[in-house]
Amino acid sequence: LGDYNNAVRERSALLALDALADKSVLPLLLKERHNILPATRRVVMYLLAKYGDGSVIPGLVEGLKDPEALVRAEAAISLGKLRARKNLEALQPLLKDPDDHVRGSTAYAIGLMGDPAGLALLRSLSQDNSAFVRAVAAESLQKLGDKTARPPEGFKAAELFTFPIYSPEQKE
Repeated sequence: LGDYNNAVRERSALLALDALADKSVLPLLLKERHNILPATRRVVMYLLAKYGDGSVIPGLVEGLKDPEALVRAEAAISLGKLRARKNLEALQPLLKDPDDHVRGSTAYAIGLMGDPAGLALLRSLSQDNSAFVRAVAAESLQKLGDKTARPPEGFKAAELFTFPIYSPEQKE
């Protein structure tokens, strides 16, 4: 926390909050979702899902409109992790996002939600110009019961969407 670099101090503080893992964390995280640093906002979107209950969903929906692509992507994934099915419609605009990471993250989130209403949204990505997005969409379609969807052999989207500051072994 004593680093001279603002970004390091703020991310370290968020990780310290994460380590506390108590009810005091959530209000502090919600305050940081407007932080000037995109990296901090991204960490906040991740941690909101980790500590999330229904009260964090409006903050995550707001994060879907962030100017930074990685923040939008993390907000989408967090909504998926929280199985926030009532917010499926809020994800729809991100399926046309100019950033393929955002589109792929959104497809992954829809798969995590487990709502069959997401099938039509995911099918719209079958012709996406990004092979990455098509692969994630196919995997999510399979999760939702589409037996015709075929992601590339060995493809596992969950391995791609593990937050980089946490070890891959950590269960989410």
